[in-house]
Amino acid sequence: MTADDRFAYAFASYGFSGLPVQIFVYRNGSLVDVSRGYPSLLAADASAQFRRYRADLHFKEGLGVLAAWAADEYRLGRRAHALATVRRENRLGHLRSSLAPVFPSGRAYIQKLIRFLRSNGYG
Repeated sequence: MTADDRFAYAFASYGFSGLPVQIFVYRNGSLVDVSRGYPSLLAADASAQFRRYRADLHFKEGLGVLAAWAADEYRLGRRAHALATVRRENRLGHLRSSLAPVFPSGRAYIQKLIRFLRSNGYG
């Protein structure tokens, strides 16, 4: 078991980046991502990521952790729930990075998140 470091610096500084859990097996000479086959681990990671996101709200730096939570939710088959939650957080004004424009905020964050998850095999 490891974590997906492609999320580091994608949505926040390293210290505020969330890295969703990844599980690999070695098959026929290569590593194969089998994370979706471990829903209890994904759910536990998602829960931890969301708690950390809520705790980091006052720093305006929780967007990296929210992205990791969304990745776990996507892998659990809860894409619609993840997007609804992220959109709700935007309506509440929580998707503002203190490091904008280096890292996206608001609607730009949502658009980047969707593209990022899709391009990295989560969507």
